[in-house]
Amino acid sequence: MTPINLRVAIDPIALLGSPVLFEIRHPHVPTVAELQEALRHMTPNQQQEALKKARALTDFGKAVEEAFAAMK
Repeated sequence: MTPINLRVAIDPIALLGSPVLFEIRHPHVPTVAELQEALRHMTPNQQQEALKKARALTDFGKAVEEAFAAMK
């Protein structure tokens, strides 16, 4: 099983590359079933930490979208 890395950064080079290059450098987003399988192998504390990180990423994504919208 491949561990899920929840650390994310914006890769500006990926914005310029082709979709194939992007997929090679940044593998697909895991499916719900893959996430559920990973979560089953975590302790309750690890599950809560994963949920907190996912929510933080969602908040970050919303902030980036708002910043782009304000630039238009």
